Amino acid sequence: DTNESSVYMYNFTVLPEEKSANFSNLFYSAQGPQSGLLEDIAINSTVVKVQLDDGSTIAFNYDQKIDRVTQTFQAALEKASFDVSDLLPVFENGLPTLKNTKELSILSYSAYFYIEETNDIGQMYYRATILPGETSGSLSITSSGDGSEFTRDIEYKAVNVNFETEDGKMMSINYNPILKTSSVIVK
Repeated sequence: DTNESSVYMYNFTVLPEEKSANFSNLFYSAQGPQSGLLEDIAINSTVVKVQLDDGSTIAFNYDQKIDRVTQTFQAALEKASFDVSDLLPVFENGLPTLKNTKELSILSYSAYFYIEETNDIGQMYYRATILPGETSGSLSITSSGDGSEFTRDIEYKAVNVNFETEDGKMMSINYNPILKTSSVIVK
């Protein structure tokens, strides 16, 4: 009724023969309709990217309004030389925190993880600056799990870290723990 519109975009790797997790938990917590009703959601387009062996991708974009699929090819991105694979939350007293082991300040952080019990994706995030060498406060958690997912090894699906460079720009690193690859964007 309110004609709301939002973009719901999450990038996760689904390996061949695997089924993706549900994304309902992230959708409702982040950008879902105010009513909270599934029938109030209208999907306008869907994009599926396929990564080829050489690292290049083909994106298939389905536009529901005109019932058309378009595809685009993108050459392999240059891999990030800045490694963030060690920037994963640590649980202390049952709460997740993040230690900044890098020489740059972290401006924001998100880690997406799989919840086996509910076949869902959860998110841990921190939206404040973490200076080099410092540890964050408790990360916020969006999860449909019962908390047991934090008592064993967590299967991380994606990690996004925004840093402030020495010249004041923002450097975004997207790390894929499954493929062990990273990409970087500097703004």
